[in-house]
Amino acid sequence: MATIGSKKQEEKIKVFATIAKSSFPEIDELAIKGAFRFAAKAAIEKSAYSEWSEVAKKPASERRRFFDGLLEESRGHLEQLLGKNDAAVLLKKIRIENETFLKD
Repeated sequence: MATIGSKKQEEKIKVFATIAKSSFPEIDELAIKGAFRFAAKAAIEKSAYSEWSEVAKKPASERRRFFDGLLEESRGHLEQLLGKNDAAVLLKKIRIENETFLKD
């Protein structure tokens, strides 16, 4: 099972880590990236996919559903890094940013 996906997916993780860093400058960017990679692995294991890159071929509605699951998987790690309230703020910002990746 590949957790590190295609170039586009790695770019997505980088964008989300940048959002986290700009919102919370004290946060370790690598820890944020790790939280999302761990979440991707967990989301893949709970889905019908064997690799994250398979999701990219699906319609926007399916990609959104997968990503919502990925964010939920990341919540625990983000709460450990940021606290519950700040993690919720970050997840909301990332969910909004993800819409730019969902263009069909």
